[in-house]
Amino acid sequence: MGRKKQKRPHRSVGVTHVNNLSQESKLESGNLNEDSKIEEPDVPFLVQVDRSSWNSAEHYDIAEIVLTDLEISEPFCGYVLSEDFYRDSKYSVRFRLMNVSGYVGRIKLGHWPVFSGSDMYIELVEKRVLDDGETDVVLVTGRFDGPEEGVSGLVHLASLGILTLRPVVGVTLSESGLSLRMRVGILKSAFDACESLFDNTRGLWRRSMMRIMAWLRPEVITSESRYGCSAKVDVENGLPMETDGSSADLQKRKKFNAAGFYEAIKPSKEYPMLDDMPDLLPKLRPYQRRAAYWMVQREKGGSEIWGEKERDQFVYPLCTPVNLIDSCSTMFYNSFSGSVSLHQDYEVPYVSGGILADEMGLGKTVEVLACIFAHRESASGDGHMTNDVMQVSQDQNINIKRIKKERVECVCGAVSESSKYDGLWVQCDICDAWQHADCVGYLTDRSQNINRSKRDSEIVVEDGAHICQICSELILAAGSPITTGATLIVCPAPILPQWHSEILRHTRSGSLKICVYEGVRNTSIKNASLTDIGELLNADIVLTTYDVLKDDLSHDSDRHEGDRHFMRFQKRYPVIPTSLTRLLWWRICLDEAQMVESNVAAATEMALRLHARNRWCITGTPIQRKLDDLYGLLRFLKASPYDVIRWWTEVIRDPYENGDAGAMAFTHNLFKHIMWRSEKLHISEELQIPPQEERVSWISLSPIEENFYQRQYDTCVGYAREIMLSFKKDFLRRNVSDSRSSDALSDHVVTHVEAAKLLNSLLKLRQACCHPQVGSSGLRSLQQSPMTMEEILSVLVGKTKLEGEEALRRLVVSLNALAAIAVIKQDFAQSASLYREALTVIEEHSEDFRVDPLLNIHLHHNLAEILPLTTDFINEFHSDCKCLETAECKVEEMLDEACHEPATKKVKLSKEKSSDITVCSLASNRCLRLTSDNLKKKFLSVFNSKLSLAQAEFRKSYVQVNDILTERKNKHMTWWLDTLHCVEQNKETSSELIRKIGEAISGTLNTSKTSKISSCFQSITALKYYLQTTLDSLEDSRRSLLDGLMEIDNRMENPRVEDIERVRYCPNCYSGDGIMCVHCELDELFQVYEARLFRLNKRKNGGLITSAEEAVEQQKKKSALNQFYWKLSQAGKSSTSATVRTEDDGKKRDAGEKVVVTRSSSDVEVILGIMKSYSKALLGREVMATATKHLLLLEGMRKEYVQARSLATAQAQVLRAHDEIKMATSRLRLRENEDDISVDALTPADLDPANVEYTSEKFVALSTLSRVKGQLRYLKGLVQSKQIRKTSSLSHDKDASVNATENACLTEDSEEMCPVCQEKLSNRKMVFQCGHITCCKCLFAMIDRRRTQCGGFQCTWVHCPTCRIRTDFGNIAFVDDGQQISSVQTSENSPEDSINVQGSYSTKVEAVTKRILWIKSTTPEAKVLVFSSWNDVLDVLQHAFTANNINFIRMQGGRRSHIAIRRFRGDKNSLKGSALQDCQPEIETIQVLLILVQHGANGLNLLEAQHVILVEPLLNPAAELQAISRVHRIGQENKTIVHRFIVQNTVEESIYKLNKSRTSSSYISANKKNIDQPVLTLKDLESLFRVATSSEDPELIEEQSGSLSHLPPSLAAAVAAERRLMERSS
Repeated sequence: MGRKKQKRPHRSVGVTHVNNLSQESKLESGNLNEDSKIEEPDVPFLVQVDRSSWNSAEHYDIAEIVLTDLEISEPFCGYVLSEDFYRDSKYSVRFRLMNVSGYVGRIKLGHWPVFSGSDMYIELVEKRVLDDGETDVVLVTGRFDGPEEGVSGLVHLASLGILTLRPVVGVTLSESGLSLRMRVGILKSAFDACESLFDNTRGLWRRSMMRIMAWLRPEVITSESRYGCSAKVDVENGLPMETDGSSADLQKRKKFNAAGFYEAIKPSKEYPMLDDMPDLLPKLRPYQRRAAYWMVQREKGGSEIWGEKERDQFVYPLCTPVNLIDSCSTMFYNSFSGSVSLHQDYEVPYVSGGILADEMGLGKTVEVLACIFAHRESASGDGHMTNDVMQVSQDQNINIKRIKKERVECVCGAVSESSKYDGLWVQCDICDAWQHADCVGYLTDRSQNINRSKRDSEIVVEDGAHICQICSELILAAGSPITTGATLIVCPAPILPQWHSEILRHTRSGSLKICVYEGVRNTSIKNASLTDIGELLNADIVLTTYDVLKDDLSHDSDRHEGDRHFMRFQKRYPVIPTSLTRLLWWRICLDEAQMVESNVAAATEMALRLHARNRWCITGTPIQRKLDDLYGLLRFLKASPYDVIRWWTEVIRDPYENGDAGAMAFTHNLFKHIMWRSEKLHISEELQIPPQEERVSWISLSPIEENFYQRQYDTCVGYAREIMLSFKKDFLRRNVSDSRSSDALSDHVVTHVEAAKLLNSLLKLRQACCHPQVGSSGLRSLQQSPMTMEEILSVLVGKTKLEGEEALRRLVVSLNALAAIAVIKQDFAQSASLYREALTVIEEHSEDFRVDPLLNIHLHHNLAEILPLTTDFINEFHSDCKCLETAECKVEEMLDEACHEPATKKVKLSKEKSSDITVCSLASNRCLRLTSDNLKKKFLSVFNSKLSLAQAEFRKSYVQVNDILTERKNKHMTWWLDTLHCVEQNKETSSELIRKIGEAISGTLNTSKTSKISSCFQSITALKYYLQTTLDSLEDSRRSLLDGLMEIDNRMENPRVEDIERVRYCPNCYSGDGIMCVHCELDELFQVYEARLFRLNKRKNGGLITSAEEAVEQQKKKSALNQFYWKLSQAGKSSTSATVRTEDDGKKRDAGEKVVVTRSSSDVEVILGIMKSYSKALLGREVMATATKHLLLLEGMRKEYVQARSLATAQAQVLRAHDEIKMATSRLRLRENEDDISVDALTPADLDPANVEYTSEKFVALSTLSRVKGQLRYLKGLVQSKQIRKTSSLSHDKDASVNATENACLTEDSEEMCPVCQEKLSNRKMVFQCGHITCCKCLFAMIDRRRTQCGGFQCTWVHCPTCRIRTDFGNIAFVDDGQQISSVQTSENSPEDSINVQGSYSTKVEAVTKRILWIKSTTPEAKVLVFSSWNDVLDVLQHAFTANNINFIRMQGGRRSHIAIRRFRGDKNSLKGSALQDCQPEIETIQVLLILVQHGANGLNLLEAQHVILVEPLLNPAAELQAISRVHRIGQENKTIVHRFIVQNTVEESIYKLNKSRTSSSYISANKKNIDQPVLTLKDLESLFRVATSSEDPELIEEQSGSLSHLPPSLAAAVAAERRLMERSS
C-alpha cells in the first residue's frame, strides 16, 4: 500500500461486508426454493420439486420408492408416463403438507419438524392456461410408504434443492393401479455443499440426509457396511462371539476390558527384527528388536506397515461406497454426518509414528534409542520433509490473526485522538493502526509541507511499506519453523535425570549430542544461561519436561494466536518466545504419554503446538480407565480424521463401548497398526528378571484406633447408604424395562459425578486406617510431631463428652418443648411429668455430661409455675408439711453456701445438691422457685464479676484523668498558645515549626491526603484555631460519653426492663426490628470521641479519616448497608414456619468501608509533642511541666477510653445475660395474632405436628445419648487400663517386692465380674455399644439362644444383659487387654515380634517401621521404597523413622526430585545441602525412600531397591503396578519383595478383595497423574462400604406388623404418634 501520513487519522464510519456466502451457508440458512410458498396457516404448505435434472443423461438415483393410496384425476386415467412427461415443462411434482400452521416459523428458519404421515402427500401437477390466468391441476395424489422421519427429511431436502423426485416412465395410470414408482436422486448441489467427507460441521440438511439414507438405503448404516467387517468380537478376550442381546450381556459389553483390548492388538513373534546398532551398547532382546524394527518402519512408511488397502480401510467408516441405481457410478457417503461425495477422500495424512506401549519394565528407553540410531534425519531420502515444512508454513500464515481495522494504537499507550498532539500520524500497512510518527521514530522530508490545521487533514502516500512494531514481532514469531534433525524427548520432571543417565549408560561415548532444555524461565538449579536455539539445532537429543511445556505455553501466544492482546499498561519485561515451537523436530517422544490424555492441561496444549516429522507416545499404561483415554494420544499423533473428537466419539468410542462387533474389529485393526505392546506374560521366555514375591500382612487396629475408625464409619456409612439408594432409584427410573434385572443394577457403572459424592467418605475411612491424624477429616492436623496414642485417647474422650452434652441438650430441649405443648393443651400433669423426667435425666448423667445452666433455669422455673396447677399439688402440700420444712431449710443452706462461693467458679451442682433439689421439686413449689432463683444468681454472678472488675479498672483511669484535669486548671492552661505567640514573632521560626508539623502529620499518610491535612497548618493563626477547636471538642465529647456511661452504670445493680427488652430487638446487635439498645446509642458517642482521640484509617484503602464527623458518617453508612442487606435476605421468608430457623439468622453482613482504630496518637497530640520539643528554649520550667502534664492527660484519656470500652462491653453482657434468663424462662405458646412471628409462637394447627417432631427428636436424642455414654465408658475404661499398666511399669522399676504387692492390690481393685455368670473377667471380653461388658462364653451362649428363638441366622441383634439396650452383633467389640498395641498377622510366624519400636504411633505405622527394622537387621544393604497416597502418612512415617534411627530420604515433587533419587542411589555427585527434607545431617547410606504415589509411581527406574512397601491398598490397581514396576523391571538382578499392609475388618480389606476379584486392567484410574481415583460399579461400592441398600420405598415400612421394635427409635416415635392421631380422628 505504501506509507500513509496525515495530520489526524480519519474516523472509520463503517465496514462494508461482501456477500459471498458458500453453498453450505445457503443450505443452512433454510431458504426454500423459489416455488415453495408458505401461505396462510389454514392453507396447505406446498414444496415444489426441482425438475431441472429430469432431462439430464446422468442421474444420481439412490433409491426407488412406491406411492400408495393413489388418487388419479378422471382426465388423467389411462395416461402413459413417457419421456414427454420429462420434456414438457408444464408437468411437475410437488409435496403438499397439511396442518403446518404451528411450524411455519420453524420452517422459515430451516428447522423442519417431523410431520405426521397422514399430513404429507405428493402430487403430479399440470400447469394449464385459462382465460383468467394459469392454474395448477393435480393429476395424481399419493402417499409414501415410509417412516415419518424419513419422509419429512425427503421433503426438507427437496425444498432445499438437494434431492429430486421423478416418476418412472413406461407406466400406465389407471384406477386399477394401486401404486406408482418414483426415483429419488441427488442433485449436484448436494455434492457441491460438501467440501469433504470429513467435515464435522453439523448441518440441519445433513441430519435429514441421514434419516433418508436410513429409510431408503438401510444397508449402508449396518455395522458390516460401515466398518467393512462382519466378525463378532468377544468383549472379554477380543475373540469372535455370539450374543443374545440380554440386559446382562449389554452391561457386560459396556465394561471396557483393557486386557482384552491388549490381547486383540498383540504383535506377532514372527515380526522382523532390527539389526544390531554399533553405537548402542546393550544387546537387545528379541522383543526389543521387533519393537525397534516396527518403529523404524512406522517412520519410513514401509509397505509392511501401511499399504494402500490399509489406508483405504483406515477411513472406510467415513467414506462408505454406495452404488447408484441403474448406473456404474458410485457415491461415497459418510453415515455418521450425512455428507456425500462423488470421489473418495484421500487427503488422510500418514501417521508417521505411533504408540510404544510395552508393559512397564521392559526397556522402552532402549527401544527408543535403537530407533534414534537406526533412523536419523540425514538418512531420510523421502520427500516428506519438504512437504511438512510447506504445510507448517501454511498453517502459520493462517494463524496470523492481526485485526485489520483503522484505530489509534500507539506505542506510547494512546488509544484515541488528542488535541495535545500536533505532529504527524503514521499508519501500519498490515493492521491499519495509526501511531504518532514521533513515537515510532518516523521521519520524512515532506513533513514541513503538510497542512497543520486542526480541522483539515491531509494524507500523504509515499513509496515503501511501514509496519508497526507489534506486527513486525508477530511476523517474526509466526515464521516457518527451522528444520532440525534432533529428537525431542518430553518426560516427567522426576525422571529427566534418569533419561540423561540412561542415554549416557547405553550409548557409545560421543555418539549422541544431548541437550537439556529447561524452559524460557530458566529455573534450573545449575543457574545456566538461556538455551540458545543453535544448541537445540545441533543436538541429537533434547530432553525437557512436561513442567517446561506448561511454563512455555505463555511464551507462545504471539506465534499461536497471531495477535497480541492490547494491555492498558506496558509489560515491565518483554515476553521471550519459546524455542520449542520455532523448530520442526525430526522426532518427538512423549514419555509417560498418559499425562497428555487430558484435553485441558497446559502441557497438553503445548505438546499439540509442537511441529515434528515423527511423533511417538511412550507409555506403559496407554489406557488408564477406558478406551476414551487413547483419544489424547491420537490428538498428539495427528491421526486424522480420528483426532477430531466427533469422529473419535461416534466412529470408535461409543460403538466400541456398546459392543458393536464391527467397531471393535475396526478399532483393533486400527491400533494394531499404530500401537505396539509387549507384555511380560507373552514374552516371559525372553526375559531374565528374577521372580517377585508378595507378602501380605494383616493387622488389627488398637482399641483407640478402632474407636476412632468406628466413629468415622458411623458418619460415612449412613451417608453412603442414602447416596447408593438414590443411585438405584435413578437407575431404575431410567431403565424401566430392565428394572427387574438385579445383575444390570449391580453392574451399573457409577459416573464421576456420582462417585465424587462417595469418594470423600471412602477417603475418610482409608485415612483412618493409617493414623487418626491423617487427612483434613483427621482428629487434629499434624503439627511438628504426631500425637501419641495416649494423647489421641484424651482427645477422643473430650470429643465424646461434647457429643454426649449435645445429645443431652437435645433431649432436654425436646422434653421442655413437649411439656410446653402439654401446657397449651391444659394437660398440666403431663407437663409436670415431662419436666420431672428432664430433671431425672440430668441427674442420671451428671457424672459424665454437663448441662447448660439456662436449661436448668427453664426446668425449675416452669415446673414451679406448673405444679400449683396440678390436681395433686394441694394434697401433696398438706400431707408433706414436715418434709417441706426440712427441704426449705436445705435450700436456704444451699443459698447461703452459694453466696460465699467465688464468683468466677463455674455454675455446676454437685450430685448431692442436685439430688436435694430434685426432692424439693417433688415436695414444694417454693423449693423450686428458690432453686430457680439460685441458678439465676449463679448464672449472673459470672457476668457481674466481670462488670465489677471493669468498673474498678475504669474508676482508676477516670480518677487519674480527673486529677490531672483538676491540677491543670490551677496552672497555666494555654501553654501551647504562649508558645505560638513567641514563635509567631519570628517568621523563619514559624515557617520551620509549620514545616515540622506538616511532615509529622503527613508522614504516615498517602500522597492524595497530604495536601488536605496540611492545609490546616499553613499559618500560625490557622494552627491556633485548629488546636483550640479540637481540644474543646475533645473535652466535650469525653464529657458527653462519660455522662451517658455513668448513667447506665448506675442502673446495673437493678437493670430496667426496658433496657433488657431493647437488647433483644436491637437492629445492630441482633438485626432486630426494634429500637437500638442503650449501648448502641452510646456507641455513636464512642465513635465521635474515638475519632478525636485516636488516628483512624479506612480498611479498604488505608486512607486517613480527617474528622470525627467523617468517622461517624462512615459507621452510619456501614450500619445502614448491613440493615438493608439483612432485610433483603429476609424477604420471602415471612411465610416460613415459626419453628424453623434459617441458617443465616443472627449473622451480620460486613458491607461498606470499615473504620479501623490504629490506637496511635491523634494529630493534636502529635502537634503538641512537636511544640513542646521545639519550645524548650522559649518557655520556662513551669510551662514545660504544664506541657508534660498536658501530654500525660491525653495519654491518660486514651487509656481511660479503653477502660470505658471494656466497661460498656461488660454492661452489655450483663444486660444480655438478663435477657437470656428471660428467654430461658419462657416456653412455647400459642400465637397471639397473625403478625406474631416469634420463634416460640405456634398456631393450633402446629401443635400435633410439633408434638410428633419433638417426640421423634426425644427418642433420637435418647438413643444417641445412650450410645455416646457407652462409648465414653469404654474410652474411660481404656484410660484406666493404660493408667494401671503405667503404674505397674513404674512400680516395677522401683522395687520388685513392692511391685508384687501393688499389682495385687490393683488387680483386686480392677477386677470385673461378668453380669451373667458372675465370674471374673479375663483379658479377653466383649464390650457392648452401651459400654457394658460380658465374657466371651456368655455372649456366645446369648447369641445361640437368641438365634434358636428366632429360628435361624436371620436375627442380628441381642439385648445387653445389664441395661437391656438392643445391640447389633456388629456393634459388639472384642477387646483383648493383654494384647500388644500392634497386632500383625502374616502367613508364617514372623521374627518381627521381638523388635520394639520407639515411640507411640498407630498400628500401621508401627508395623511398617517394624518391617523396615527387620529388613535392616537381616540385610543391611537392602534398600526399600515406601509408597503412600498422602503426605500426612509420610510425615508420620518420617517421624517414626527418625525416632528409630532409620536412614531415609523423602522425594518431593518438582524438578528437584532427582536429588533425592541420586542420594538414595548413593550417587556421590548429588548436590549437598539441598532443600529436601531428609532430617539427617550426614548419612553414609540411605536405606529408605519415601515417595507419594502420584509423584514417583511413573517412569522411575529404581533397580537399587529390592523391597516395595505399599502402606495402604489403592483403589487403582494400575497405580500399584506402576509402583511395583519401579524395581521389578529389566535390569533387575535381585529378588524383589512387595509388602502390603491390610487392616482387617475395615475398608482396606474390602479394597484388597475387590482388587483381587478383578483383573489389573479392568478398571483403572482416570487421572492422568496416577492419582488414586477409580471406576466402580454399584456392587463394588456396596462391597466397599459393606452396606446392603433396599430398593423398597420407606412408606412400605408402615404397612408391616403392628410391632415397632424393628424400627429405629426416631421412626418408631413418628409412626406411633401418627397412629395416635388417626385413632383420635376416628
